[in-house]
Amino acid sequence: MVFIHGGYWRAPSRVESRFAATGLVPAGGSLATLDHALAAEVSISEMTRQCRATLADMWHNAETLAIDRRRIVVTGGSAGGHLAAMLMVAGWRAGFGLPDDAVAGGLPVSGRFDLSPIARRFVQEWNGLSARDVAALSPLSHLPAPGYRAMVAWDDTEPTGFGRQSRAFHQAWAAAGQPVGVLELAGRDHFDAVLELADGDRALFRALMSPIPARPARRRTAQP
Repeated sequence: MVFIHGGYWRAPSRVESRFAATGLVPAGGSLATLDHALAAEVSISEMTRQCRATLADMWHNAETLAIDRRRIVVTGGSAGGHLAAMLMVAGWRAGFGLPDDAVAGGLPVSGRFDLSPIARRFVQEWNGLSARDVAALSPLSHLPAPGYRAMVAWDDTEPTGFGRQSRAFHQAWAAAGQPVGVLELAGRDHFDAVLELADGDRALFRALMSPIPARPARRRTAQP
């Protein structure tokens, strides 16, 4: 599992994301927590590039890192859910020497999939999004990468915008023929929903660990 932290793209760091290992490792999984530079030091476009470059580095060095490159799942909450979704969309992998199926699954939690609303709000103070940025960086505007499992999750006490965007993301991907499910978490809020990843008895953890068919091994793509 590749976990990307939330925090409105400006806080905190991967250190606070280690909680996810509590449930995952005893169940036989492994965890990688990603860092990226923060706003307003860099743009969301650069954060996206950094996350993609890190995932590509992990994939290319999977043997050294003891990673099964056929079973990589990306997840994250809030802003991390947005960045996880930007790893799920099609169109970027070739530039990093990756195959289309480099990611086996995705589980964005309470993510932002359309950035146009925040470009009109106070968040714009540190993100400075242009109209071109909104189009390029909204996962809802992009087709899914083909052939891997996806689940979209949010909690039942979310501000309405998060639930509405999650449903829209699900509908758009389902319409594109992508196998994608939805999960509304009971009794959680925007800030603690991802904590279910640390508890093997919780719905979000079970969604993460639902079977991902192992793909046939493929010849390694040379690094660019």
